[in-house]
Amino acid sequence: MAVSMLGWRDTPDADCAPGFSPVDPVAYAREFRPDLNKGQIDELRRQYGDTACLNQKHPEPFTEVQQAMQARSPGVGLVEPGSVRAALEAKNAMLERKAIAGADGLWEEYGTGVLITSDPRYGTSGQGIPSSMGRVDSFAYDPENIRLFALIGTGGLWMSDTDSVETLGDFWVPIGDTMPTLVNGAVEWVAPKGDRPGRLVVVSGEHVMGGSTYMGLGAFWSDDLGVTWNQSTGVPDGAMGFEVAVDPTNTDEVYVATSMGLYKSLDAGSSFTNINLPVSAECAGAVGYGACQFANFVTDVVVKEPGGITDEAGGEVLAAVGYRAGKAVFPDGTIHSPGNGLYRSDSGDPDTFVRLDVSGDGLTNIGFTTEERIGRTELGIATGPEQDHNVVYAIVGDAVLFNGGVQGIDVPDDGTGNTGVGLNSTSINGVYVSTDFGDSWMRLADDIEIAANPASGSGLSVVGAALFNGPGVQAWYNLWVAPDPTRADLLGGVPTRLTFGLEEVWQSRTTTGVGQDGLAQVGPNDYNVVGVYYAGESCQLLTTGVPACPTNSELITDTTTHPDQHDGMWIPTGDGGVCLFAGNDGGVFRQCVGAGEEINNNGWAQGHNEGFYTLLPYGLAVAKDGRVYFGLQDNGSGHIEGDTREMYQSLGGDGFFAAVDPDDSNYAYLTTQNGGLNVTLDGGLSLSSVSSGAADVMFANYFTMNETNAEHVMTGGSNIVETLQGRTTNNWTEVFTLGTSDTGGLRQMSTIHLRDEAAYVGFCGVCDILNRWDLGFQNGIATNVGGDLPPNPGSSDGWHIATAAGLPNRYITAIEQDPEDVNTIYVTLGGYSGRDWVPPGSYLDTNDGLGTGNVFKSTDAGESFIDISGNLPDLQVNTVLLHDGQLLIGTDLGAFISSDTDGSEWGVLGGGSLPNVVVTQIVQDPGDPLRVFASTFGRHIWSYSFEEAGVTPTPTPAATGKGGMLGVWLLGPLGLLAALRRRARLAARENPGLVAGM
Repeated sequence: MAVSMLGWRDTPDADCAPGFSPVDPVAYAREFRPDLNKGQIDELRRQYGDTACLNQKHPEPFTEVQQAMQARSPGVGLVEPGSVRAALEAKNAMLERKAIAGADGLWEEYGTGVLITSDPRYGTSGQGIPSSMGRVDSFAYDPENIRLFALIGTGGLWMSDTDSVETLGDFWVPIGDTMPTLVNGAVEWVAPKGDRPGRLVVVSGEHVMGGSTYMGLGAFWSDDLGVTWNQSTGVPDGAMGFEVAVDPTNTDEVYVATSMGLYKSLDAGSSFTNINLPVSAECAGAVGYGACQFANFVTDVVVKEPGGITDEAGGEVLAAVGYRAGKAVFPDGTIHSPGNGLYRSDSGDPDTFVRLDVSGDGLTNIGFTTEERIGRTELGIATGPEQDHNVVYAIVGDAVLFNGGVQGIDVPDDGTGNTGVGLNSTSINGVYVSTDFGDSWMRLADDIEIAANPASGSGLSVVGAALFNGPGVQAWYNLWVAPDPTRADLLGGVPTRLTFGLEEVWQSRTTTGVGQDGLAQVGPNDYNVVGVYYAGESCQLLTTGVPACPTNSELITDTTTHPDQHDGMWIPTGDGGVCLFAGNDGGVFRQCVGAGEEINNNGWAQGHNEGFYTLLPYGLAVAKDGRVYFGLQDNGSGHIEGDTREMYQSLGGDGFFAAVDPDDSNYAYLTTQNGGLNVTLDGGLSLSSVSSGAADVMFANYFTMNETNAEHVMTGGSNIVETLQGRTTNNWTEVFTLGTSDTGGLRQMSTIHLRDEAAYVGFCGVCDILNRWDLGFQNGIATNVGGDLPPNPGSSDGWHIATAAGLPNRYITAIEQDPEDVNTIYVTLGGYSGRDWVPPGSYLDTNDGLGTGNVFKSTDAGESFIDISGNLPDLQVNTVLLHDGQLLIGTDLGAFISSDTDGSEWGVLGGGSLPNVVVTQIVQDPGDPLRVFASTFGRHIWSYSFEEAGVTPTPTPAATGKGGMLGVWLLGPLGLLAALRRRARLAARENPGLVAGM
């Protein structure tokens, strides 16, 4: 049987199985490789026909992930040193003042349990992933007390505390909710020393290096399992956090790897000093934005363990500089990262690191990859007592492939990789090993063996690779490598079982007897997948209709890990066995095996996410019966039941925004990537794809349902389209074209507000300036209010571009119309379309209209604006809702409320009951005028009751908003801490022993 043909249909109206959608295989391939030539197109047509049934869940091409991460956060504006920290201080000051009317209620988590992804009523049940929660980026382990810590990128720090390794992960409790920010990249446990107790050290800022990755506020430490958190000094704000490493020979010495350099602490993380890695003469130690802003991306750091079979003294430090695009260049010829590579020091002290000249010739497996190909790099070291602690592994993304270069052997090219002609299905370079802690290297596997090997057991290696969507396509976003500490060869102490993570979990085919040292690993099939992308009835990107897939490592695979692996950790069980923990876009997955037993696809059980409340929604919609629809980062779309509060996934892939008829919760719209609209008339049991006609859409493309007419739905891209028959799928009309900016940049819709006949649209063009500095950023507002004709839904009457005088030139995140006055609107701003790490005012940006303020009001249909930000902290604002004469807004540090519609005074909404989490959207409960809901990126859906805040009902039309001291941080807000302790007590009552030490 030709596996590559399973599930495909040749007819345009293909009848796809649940969880699969009809697509044009050429159009799908072009998402990954826009420059397909005629021969390649003809071959795709020959193999797959005109239409194929493709699994809704699949890896995203680089451009899609870029745009997805841009959409979830429109940037923070001009980032002055200390600006976010000052905003945090302003928020804390608000908490100490008398609350604004309606502000002193409590936020409450709305959903319960894990996200159920295997309910047979819905179309996502055949993929072998029983349940999911939010993305886990980092693990840390306290071996003395058997505690595992998991860091959710934007959802805070969580702990699992048990009496055995085999039950770690069975239940989780939050211990980071009182931190200044829940946006964090890495965590490590620092063992006690002398009078100092054990300590947690966290470096903030997401580690994913894509789009608008949320940036951090330095580093923090806690000696009491998160009851109190302290600010470390010396680590800059506005950076990504990649790793925390502790010197096991002296646990007072701690290192943090960030996108602004490598830092060392001599006091267990209380203070840090820049190491000043010698990346270049101009950029060594450089911090902030400028020509060196990409030069110090330190993506990993490891410290040699003492002991092992060679009785090492330990303490040597190895660091990797791994900016994803390597030697790509700015328009002025400046190289992005001139010093990508490996750096080592015997002491780890500042100014002692040397760059290792270890690249091979690219033709053999001897040596590290060639310099220009070094992209994102992660390291893993041998730590077992029977192992040689000089052994270190590296998994490397390929900067040339990332930049559009040519796939194949590592033959040196011009250094930049900016050929624009490469056709490849991956951005992985390979896996490497050193047996002398970095002095020399051998290649274990290259991109061909990993990404183009149909015998590897990968769920992406056949159809995915043919469609330029193979293993390692997201290597710039997620990868890790880790040797099993319990296994080593008898002669040299080299680890014999090696695992690494890409989209899937991989393992060496030989796991005993043969050291993973590069001598026996000569290819072409040394590694296979043990955590496949699909299981159940999914095979490759297709469906077999039965739980069997001939390309998997095991023919029958019922369950698997969630895709997109961010961290992996081996923990010995003490009896010869070991557990492997995988952190990915779906949470935590654990597999434990005894001595001599093997990790395999069937051992991942149901996932280990109980206790987490960490999903990452972009937006939400609420019906009167309490059902809440949502769209999630890499966990599809779904809903929370109004009665049971259980959470179900009904649509796979990436989910974004949602809309529902408030009077009929069975009728709803859900979105997928690239502006995909899906309508359900039965509460998600079945969905139909909508052909809207929107052109040049964003990856996470906004849409909205009219607040007073659920049949009226509007979306757009470079044009604006709408339907007045929302329950059907093809009755859409183009009503306006946005055109181009003054510099020729394509304008794209960023947000919409639609009520009665009136529509307001925010747009930008270009929306993201990275690699398009010549076009510059420009925003604007289009509307059918105040034009030459009255608004007339379904027609172009009245549509025009408003003057928008007084509105700064930054990304328009949300628009809210006053239901009592069609000419009055409220507009919120961010920075640019995502990319906090290339913010307004960074290198080569010439925008002179950035302005100040983030909330603006117009009373003349967008012709002119005034700043009503007032005393609001200087933060990007993601969403705005007009509620009973007050404005509610969501920011990257929680929710705020105004005293009136002029922003005379602002306060914190809900006091300290909501952590400092990113709030993406706030909407009105249509069934209760005193309740609103918020989606938070990392802590899912919350509700807020104004009745608890002492507010009495005032009838108002329903409205929907769009998503569209320091030095030491002592106790967080008392209300939040009380809520945290209540949750801990609940966890202890339901799971005795799991929260010891709280």
